[in-house]
This record gives sequence, C-alpha cells and structure tokens, in this order.
Amino acid sequence: MDGATAALQLLGDPETKDIKMVFLTSIGDPQAEMEEMHRKISAEFGVQGYLRKTDDLDTLSEKIKRIPSVREKPLILVVDDEQDLREIMSIKLNTSGFESIVAGDAKEAVAAAKKMQPDLILMDIHMPGESGTDAALEIKQDPETKNIKIAFLSNLKDPWPQTTPDRSDLAKALGMEDFIDKTGDLDATVAKVREILARI
Repeated sequence: MDGATAALQLLGDPETKDIKMVFLTSIGDPQAEMEEMHRKISAEFGVQGYLRKTDDLDTLSEKIKRIPSVREKPLILVVDDEQDLREIMSIKLNTSGFESIVAGDAKEAVAAAKKMQPDLILMDIHMPGESGTDAALEIKQDPETKNIKIAFLSNLKDPWPQTTPDRSDLAKALGMEDFIDKTGDLDATVAKVREILARI
C-alpha cells in the first residue's frame, strides 16, 4: 500500500481523521513546477503538506513547527481597513470550511496574531498609519509569531512602486507566503488560501 492510499484510509476513518499528516518524499526536484505539484497533491488528499527526506534535521524541525495547529478548522486572520471587504471575506471563509477573525489596522493585526496564533494572515498592504508590509515584518520578527503564514492582499497592480520584481516573488523575498489579488473572485481567493495552508 502506498502512502497516498494509507493517508486516504486514515482520513476516512472517524477515529483517525483528525490526525495531522504530511507526505514524506525522497524526490528533491528543485524545479518550482515539481514543488507546486506536490503541494497541490497534498491539498487534494487533505494532508498538511510534504517534507523531503533529503532535508537536514534542522530544516525538517523548522518545517514541522509550521504545520497548522490542531484545530477543527484552520483559523484565518483577515486584515483590511475597509470594513465591508473584510466582512465579506470573513463570511466567505466561514462558509468555506474555515474560521476567521478580522482586524482593521496594523496594530490590531499584530495584537491578534500574538493572541490567537492564526494559521494564516491575509494582510492588506495599504492601510492608514502603519502599512501592512510593516505589520507583516513585525509579526515575522517576533519569536512568538514568526511561524505564522502571511499572504499580502491588494487591488493595486503595483503596490510597491519603488520595486520591480513580480509581486508574488517580492512577497516571498520578504518572508511571506504569497501575494493575492484583492478581486471580486472570492472562490479564487479561497482556492489560494487552501493552497497556501497545504505548504510547509
């Protein structure tokens, strides 16, 4: 029996369905396409992601620490200064199998991250006062919250006008998970959330 079949059996058994699982693989193809395929497979099977057998013990330990905490549903923190948008996003997440909490500015976001330890933060970039970029960096620099996954949100094509890299690449260069366009396609946003949560 292969690992994928065993995972499906465990996830389908009421006595073992809540156990957190990851795929362990010896495939170490560095190509982004291969990594993306593995992540999608992990999300499809309902496991938390995958680890490479070739990683050293320190790397494996750090990745294991990033596995979402044992909750009935993943907790998502939505940070946006626009009340209507964060409420719509929160409702969509709640009806898509997640739990959500909201914050209206950077200060509230940092406090909620420390108190609630969400599995993922969706962080608006441009907000009054401290920016979402600064708040995200503050969260990542705090030992208590550094392992929380963060994805930037924006409806701007060029949210960082002084830079030239791809928005997703720049978000990852800053230590975040990804960049998500703030559009009306909430289904696409939910799909991206699922994909990010499957990563380790």
